[in-house]
Amino acid sequence: MKWLDLLLLKLLSLSWRSAIWLVNGFFLAMTVIVAQLPDSGSSSRHGLVQYLGQFTLAEERNLATCWEGWCLLLVAVLAFERFLQARRTEAYTNQSWLGLSMLAAGLSLDELGSIHEQAPVLFAQWGFSGGIKSMLPLAMPGLLLLMVTLRRMWTFPNRRSFWLSLSAFVLFGSVALQEHLEHTVAWPWWAEGIRVSIEEGTELVGMFLLLLVVVSPVDH
Repeated sequence: MKWLDLLLLKLLSLSWRSAIWLVNGFFLAMTVIVAQLPDSGSSSRHGLVQYLGQFTLAEERNLATCWEGWCLLLVAVLAFERFLQARRTEAYTNQSWLGLSMLAAGLSLDELGSIHEQAPVLFAQWGFSGGIKSMLPLAMPGLLLLMVTLRRMWTFPNRRSFWLSLSAFVLFGSVALQEHLEHTVAWPWWAEGIRVSIEEGTELVGMFLLLLVVVSPVDH
């Protein structure tokens, strides 16, 4: 079992960035595999396909999406810690960290609770039903909060946090377009796994960029 000891030592020596992408890579690979399996989209699936479905990012409320949701929650917690520190030192910058914390918490809640998928039902009684219109009650407050957050980050002497955060939310926004294409384009069977992995990989890159923001040294 010497090889196992060496493997464990290798894993323990990984940086947190490598560890994050080791897990991300596993879930992305499983996402591609499950998407290409027969009957993967069937509600009555069973056996191996049902078991592997716990590890695909393309579905809701399974191990894979919990991983992404908890990573976003970690971003929210670390950003809130920055907010508490900024309150004692630089009052102006605390708004940016509080805003980022709230945005990450909202994304985490959406990932863990599938909020935006239920938007047509949740907001139907207020006239927001169907397609993009149902997303407005969620998207508009989030967009306003994002604008305020980025505006405050722009004032940092080092704008690394601004560019990383902006890039992350541009990636998150592009997922909405990818989801639209998912339902409007007739994808060949061989491209389904690639399409899904690109969509879910986009979210993972965005999440990773936000992690880089909140673990970076204080530069303002």
